[in-house]
Amino acid sequence: MGNERYEQLLDYLDQKRDWVAARDLARYFGVSGRQIRSYVAAINRSSETQPLIDSSNKGYRLSRAPVPDRPRLSEDNLPILPAQRSEHIITALLRSPGGCNVFDLAESLFISVPTLENDLGKIRRDTAGYGLTLRRNRETVVLEGNERDKRRFLKECLFQGGWEKVRTEPHPFFSQDFNDSSVRASIKRIFSEHSVFVNDYALDDLLLHMFIVVQRVRSGCCIEEIPTCPSEPDSRYLYAIKDLSEYLQTTFSLSFGPLELHDLELVLSQNTSILDPSVITPQNLKQYVEQEYIEAARYIVEQVKEHYLVNGFSDDFFVKFTLHLKNLFIRSSKNLTAKNPLKDKIKWTYPLIHDISVFIADILDHRFGLHIDEDEIAYIAFHLCTCLYGMNQEPVTATFIYANYYDYHQKTVELLEKYFEGSLAVKFTVSIHDYIPTACHSDLIISTVGSRLPKPCIVINPFPLKQDFEQIRNQVEEISRLKKYAFFHQKFLQFFAPQCFICNRTDQNPQDLIRTMCRNAIDLGFARETFTQEVLRRERMSNTAFHEVAVPHAMSQHVNRSFISVSVNRPPVRWSESAPAVKLVLMIGVHQDDRRIFSRIFDFLVEILSAAGNVALLEKAASFEEFTGLIGEMAGNVSWD
Repeated sequence: MGNERYEQLLDYLDQKRDWVAARDLARYFGVSGRQIRSYVAAINRSSETQPLIDSSNKGYRLSRAPVPDRPRLSEDNLPILPAQRSEHIITALLRSPGGCNVFDLAESLFISVPTLENDLGKIRRDTAGYGLTLRRNRETVVLEGNERDKRRFLKECLFQGGWEKVRTEPHPFFSQDFNDSSVRASIKRIFSEHSVFVNDYALDDLLLHMFIVVQRVRSGCCIEEIPTCPSEPDSRYLYAIKDLSEYLQTTFSLSFGPLELHDLELVLSQNTSILDPSVITPQNLKQYVEQEYIEAARYIVEQVKEHYLVNGFSDDFFVKFTLHLKNLFIRSSKNLTAKNPLKDKIKWTYPLIHDISVFIADILDHRFGLHIDEDEIAYIAFHLCTCLYGMNQEPVTATFIYANYYDYHQKTVELLEKYFEGSLAVKFTVSIHDYIPTACHSDLIISTVGSRLPKPCIVINPFPLKQDFEQIRNQVEEISRLKKYAFFHQKFLQFFAPQCFICNRTDQNPQDLIRTMCRNAIDLGFARETFTQEVLRRERMSNTAFHEVAVPHAMSQHVNRSFISVSVNRPPVRWSESAPAVKLVLMIGVHQDDRRIFSRIFDFLVEILSAAGNVALLEKAASFEEFTGLIGEMAGNVSWD
């Protein structure tokens, strides 16, 4: 058992490729710091050449000395980490309708009964949200509930690691390897034959469900409950379901009953569509989508424009978003959701767009009574990314000055705009004889005429060469850097106030800490009494923690003056079961007048806090002056592109 743990420790350090503190390793592996030291010592003793792991006051890292081949210590497949043990325990419970003996289960996992009890406690909390009950009767523990809920819970457990992990790594639930590519191709062929449309993310969700169904039916665990929400599928669905069920029964040598077929119908309606998005336009949208969904989509888009002061919503976005909205309502009516394997990555990579998606989820909840989860919020973010990605990138403006000759200058302007698309905007195009400096306000002058012109100015060839483009690029990057740095000093730092700096709070949960920070802002007159409730409501919809930082916030009507409140947490606060312990909390309150720059503030803050090592430095700040001083230094290292 120890050998497998050693391999996991080596793999973890190999991924990090840097020093990792002993306490962080202990937290990750669920053991003591002393146990980590013993693992490191055992691993280094196993090497016949030089130590595999370096040690210092910074912690541990994989040795940077050349090692020809890291020795494989063992091929022991016993589950070591708590999450791995949970997989085996859940699998054992699902395969044993009559329950499992706790002593036999603990012995099979090489753990003590108290350790097993701790694992069962977590599983009991997890299953409660799925209508399942983990019941203990003396030496026997059994998972009680209907078959559909058991599959739903199992699917969630499997999906937490991502579909790629399920495909590439063995899992105790599956007794055999499934040929993913073959089944995927066959399902896509069946859908294509019946004009049923499915995207790749939904197909992954569908495949995972199919493999769970096959395994459960083979084990004699079939659905016996009649669904509470009857449906009337389109004829294309009925034919697709018929062919799909025949394919699965033939391929995997099993038989589906009528309730299994009905469940298959529900899953198909959850993951597929009979509408082809490529043929739907704003002009014919009403032929495919009911007016209520069109009006709902239009209302949501207008609310986003008003609250975030953003534009750029194309006709193509509106059509696809409306179709998505309709499918969302249909899934909700059947108590179904679509899994999104990238939900965490989207949240951390595009925090502002994810925040707008949460705002939309709030509208759906309050105005339309539609409550959606994190997976559905991430799918909304997918749609928003198509039109809002890069919305805070402000192009450098330019005045192009030329000497007129058969209008050849127009070709040069076209080349510049195409080459620097998004980063440079030619605001004025004017002849050298008509140029009036006071009438042409821009960040940069680009001229094909060697004349005395206001700086910054770049003189290029009438038809730009490679060195001309390079010269312009360097100047554009410098102007962009200076503009953003000016924004940092003129706007960003003004959001901070010494009275809103909190250090060494003893609050043990995020709700109490948020209330403390809100109360402080309210007492200072920065926020209104409703601010606390609004921040907590936003946090319940989707927690604002990423990496080791949390950014709770609320908008406009609850704020008297824009501010950023800071809490340096010693010790860190566990924000949620899925999020790491939070060392730093920056609460944002945005006044109505500052809505236009909220997105830039939010993006800038996240960019600073995402940079490697910055949180570790900021969490050591003992005063407001030290904290803002560090932020100022970090601003100089931020990528301004």
